Amino acid sequence: KSVHTLKQAWEIVEKADDRDATLILDAFHNWNSGSTLEDLRSVPMDRISHYHIDDAHPDKPALSQTDPDRVMIGEGQIDLVAEIDVLKEIGYDQTVSLELFNADLWAADPAEVLKVGLERMRILFEG
Repeated sequence: KSVHTLKQAWEIVEKADDRDATLILDAFHNWNSGSTLEDLRSVPMDRISHYHIDDAHPDKPALSQTDPDRVMIGEGQIDLVAEIDVLKEIGYDQTVSLELFNADLWAADPAEVLKVGLERMRILFEG
């Protein structure tokens, strides 16, 4: 059975009752599943092992997008500022990775994609 929301994933970690159980969070999946900032806020910082940052296609509604609909951060419709603000609020300062399953970005110059991604991540996290 699939897990569709952040709330469901966190409930599984809680029920596992294992201090080593953690979540890998993903901005795209949080948004595309209808998860809320309150759902994110409910996950303790030390139970987040990794955060994938990405954005969602600007012209498709939530709950209908698939992995290839991810776009460069800042070019979609996810309120990344609000999500990053919650991560800062709960004290998350660990691993963040740019995760883009988008054929157009894969075809682009990797150095340029990385440069743009890092610049935009810095703005979000340092702003």
